[in-house]
Parts: sequence; structure tokens; C-alpha cells
Amino acid sequence: MQSLCQECNWFMEHSKSIQKVVGDSPTCLAFYPQPIPVEILTAKVSHDVRHPQQDNNLVYQPVTVFKKT
Repeated sequence: MQSLCQECNWFMEHSKSIQKVVGDSPTCLAFYPQPIPVEILTAKVSHDVRHPQQDNNLVYQPVTVFKKT
């Protein structure tokens, strides 16, 4: 099973300021300033419900791309 983290609306690309906080570990708004837990990154646990390490209620939300017509 593959992680959907990079396809989530809350995933954070590593800027220099984010990298100073979490290093090279991926993070998102659901877990920041902590890295995304390994069990979610490896898709052993789905993130469709709140994870115990969270301080908020953000869960996986697919990125929506709107196109102009």
C-alpha cells in the first residue's frame, strides 16, 4: 500500500523554514511541527480519522485542482 500523503491538501512542501523545524522528515498541517508518523507514511494506518499524535482534527483530504474553462 502506498502513502497518499503527497496527494493530501494538508501536506507541506519543505521550505527552508519548515526544514529548520522538522529536518528532512515529511510533515503536514495535521502534525506540524512534528513529522508525519511512520505508520501513516507507510500506509499501515489510514488517516481518515484523527490520529492520537494530533493536536487538531485534520485528516486526509485529497488535493482538488480547479481548471478554468
